[in-house]
Amino acid sequence: MQEINLYHLLKFYAKNWFVIVIATVIGLSAGVIYNNFIQVPMYKSTATLLVINTDVKDAASTATLINNYSEIIKSRRVLENVITSNNINLSYESLAGSVDTTTSKDTQVIKLNVTTKSPQDSEKVTNGIISTFKTEIKNLYNKENIKIVDTASYSSTPYNVRTGLQLILASMVGFMGSIIGLFFLYDYRLNNPKPKKTAKKKTVKKATPVKKTTKKAAPAKKKTVKAAAPQVVATTRAANNIADKKWVTGRTFVDKKAKKTNSFGSYISKRAKSILPTQEKDKKNTR
Repeated sequence: MQEINLYHLLKFYAKNWFVIVIATVIGLSAGVIYNNFIQVPMYKSTATLLVINTDVKDAASTATLINNYSEIIKSRRVLENVITSNNINLSYESLAGSVDTTTSKDTQVIKLNVTTKSPQDSEKVTNGIISTFKTEIKNLYNKENIKIVDTASYSSTPYNVRTGLQLILASMVGFMGSIIGLFFLYDYRLNNPKPKKTAKKKTVKKATPVKKTTKKAAPAKKKTVKAAAPQVVATTRAANNIADKKWVTGRTFVDKKAKKTNSFGSYISKRAKSILPTQEKDKKNTR
């Protein structure tokens, strides 16, 4: 466990001041709600009784007699008579829990306290207990040694509701709760530090290739071939006729266009005859 640095702890509190403020406000709000809506106001009525002429010589016997009287006040014999005679809507157990008696040391004084939800009921029950108690003591001890010092009091303010003090306590509870909670949070972070984050490599996204839109080539225009001159056509036809002839076995060839079979010798003689007249004409012209 690491040592706590007071400076760092106070700095942590200052950093989280809003948590402290919120917790304090929540505590104050809870106190207001409890004070106004949850807490049941109780009203107390008190009376003081004095026991006289005990005819007891020692102090121990007197203290015992005072204790007996205190228990008789809360007995069923007294309280049930009070309930029936005053028409109080309470059971014996609930009324006995709201009745309290106290005695001071070395005195013969009995203080009676009655607490109910209504100040009128508290006063009425206290007066009924005093009168019934005196009657029962006379029946039990055959004595009339009870004197009333203070009659039943009437209080219009509840004794268990202290608005200012309760709101301060509720606010302090919220404040201290936030302080303790932040302390444990600081101690936990101190003993369990967060691991340092390693620098992540940046992943470079590849650029998406741009699709090239290729334009379709325009269809090539057909070239218009001009008709050749008549002499050129004649020569080309003759050349084509020679090229179209294929050689056949036996030194003969087939003319596809004429579809006639001729001997090679006759073919040569015919070509010579056609060539010689043209050569002679050319010689004459040159002369």
